[in-house]
Amino acid sequence: AESTDSSNQLVCDEFGNVLELNLGSNNMTGTIPLEIGALVFMSSYISSSNAISGPIPTSLGLIAPLQTFDISSNTMGGELFQAEYSGPDGLAEVIEFVANSNNFQGNIPTEIGLWSRLQTLGISGNEIAGTIPT
Repeated sequence: AESTDSSNQLVCDEFGNVLELNLGSNNMTGTIPLEIGALVFMSSYISSSNAISGPIPTSLGLIAPLQTFDISSNTMGGELFQAEYSGPDGLAEVIEFVANSNNFQGNIPTEIGLWSRLQTLGISGNEIAGTIPT
């Protein structure tokens, strides 16, 4: 049975598929591994307030049901928006995309205007240019 306790760090369905992964405030270092893309049933990934570095793996675009992605307050960098997840075949279900207080740079692509369910876009504290498409 599915657990909905928001304090859980790992929520799986009855088949063992990862649905939610909350790793916030765990003193984590290193990078988000490319293998995150194998978690194709995940709807929520939170790793805020750590010391994670490196870019967002392009394999993020493989997680079609992803609704919440929060990597705020880390030391991540590189291009914030990459075509593999912010392009036309990207995160169509995303509601919250939060990457505040990192070292990202780049432009806001017009394709994120296709994120029709997006309610929260947190990109402050980075070097991001452009306007948010409507």
